[in-house]
Amino acid sequence: MRDPGPAPDARQAASELLRLWTAAAERAFAGSAHQPDIYLRTTRLVGAVAQRLRESGRGLEPLVEAWAEHRELVRRVVESSELLTSDGLDVEAVAGAAFAMRYREALEEVTLDDRLAALAQAAPGAGWLVLEESGYRPGDPFVPYRRLEVDPATGRALLVTTRPDETFTAC
Repeated sequence: MRDPGPAPDARQAASELLRLWTAAAERAFAGSAHQPDIYLRTTRLVGAVAQRLRESGRGLEPLVEAWAEHRELVRRVVESSELLTSDGLDVEAVAGAAFAMRYREALEEVTLDDRLAALAQAAPGAGWLVLEESGYRPGDPFVPYRRLEVDPATGRALLVTTRPDETFTAC
């Protein structure tokens, strides 16, 4: 049986940390247009830290747990390669950028796991299942609607989305 996804507290903690990580990521790359060498070193280090985070496990829990020692994580990643350095870089910003990147990937993993768990729990012959739904179902030009339905028997899926018409008065 599949894990039903991260604990609600891990989702909430990751969601709250995301604001911090996103702000740090913006800071990490803020001066990149004027300092290409800093941009290159930052990009390499962010990628290496994100890879190390991928190796720590799927989902949000390992990510939230790793944040407690993010400076140490960056230091270990730098020491693992002669090509990486943190000299002149904002280590906090580098860590935040890597964590923000990994958060988006981990959220996709969680979403996939949730979908698979819902399919596994479906009663035989249940017909089409709504796996995800967001937005305003009756239709609103300013509130996008999205629904993902799957037929477990055939494996076919249907993605329903809305968008405003050219006058922005209807969907």
